[in-house]
Amino acid sequence: MKEKTEKRSTCHKTPLNRSFQEDWKTSGYVLSNAISSGSFMLLFIGLFLNHILEQPFMSVRPSAIYTGTLISLFFLIVTSLLLARDIKDYATFLKRLLNPSRNTPFVMGAYVITLFGIFTTFFAISIAYHWRILSLIFIYLTGFSAFCVSLYTSYLFGRNKRKHHWNRLALSLHMLVHSIMAGGAAYSIVDAIFRIGSTWGFYVDVVLHIGILLNAIINTIEFFLTRKNSHQSDLVKEIVTGKFKNMFWIGNVLIGNVIPFILIYFTNIPIIQTLAGLCILIGIYIIDKIWIDAPNFVNSKVR
Repeated sequence: MKEKTEKRSTCHKTPLNRSFQEDWKTSGYVLSNAISSGSFMLLFIGLFLNHILEQPFMSVRPSAIYTGTLISLFFLIVTSLLLARDIKDYATFLKRLLNPSRNTPFVMGAYVITLFGIFTTFFAISIAYHWRILSLIFIYLTGFSAFCVSLYTSYLFGRNKRKHHWNRLALSLHMLVHSIMAGGAAYSIVDAIFRIGSTWGFYVDVVLHIGILLNAIINTIEFFLTRKNSHQSDLVKEIVTGKFKNMFWIGNVLIGNVIPFILIYFTNIPIIQTLAGLCILIGIYIIDKIWIDAPNFVNSKVR
């Protein structure tokens, strides 16, 4: 009887321990997903504002359009590979993708990512061959699908019972803002190397400043101002003052927000812009890791 009890206990703990070991892949595809969707959303917003305003506020070179499209496609491929790896088997990933009867979060995400990839590819082709009408159609389709891709992670977390601590609306806002920040960070790194355009660089800097400020506001409301149940209070305590405090304050707040905000505000030196972009991406990866690991840690303490 004792052996059975011990065996049952071990089996019960295995998935939790295993998730701690493999969550780097989850954090990886959350970040690559944010870069992919955010870089195209940034491009879409810029082109849309230029289109609706009587006086365009910036010049968008073809290099900026090609850069945004290539960044999206590259990191979309990375996201797909990491998502398939998280399922443990690429063949299983394709089987689930081609089986419409399986309505799981991973499969839904695979569909959204696949549509985003198709639309982005056709947009790139229409731009390359100067198909004006098709490029106009596909930029709206791709922009909408990029928005859906950026929110996919919040949907995935909402379906995961071990991540039920997070408020879905706040998490959706987090993912949307992080996508914009990640896309802007990717642009700032590329722009520092290839010089996409001065006005485009100014637009990216403004977006990054707004994104960092919005991120700070959302974090403050989520962690310090909203009413929480006992589980959520334990989770926030572990993040702010407990096991994850160094990751949160040093990795997320200082490296991911404060330092890049100052670097972008006070200088436009290319190497500094690259450093600011890297800091933002590191901060996003760290907070993603916290969102994934902290609920697991709190659940393990409850058990």
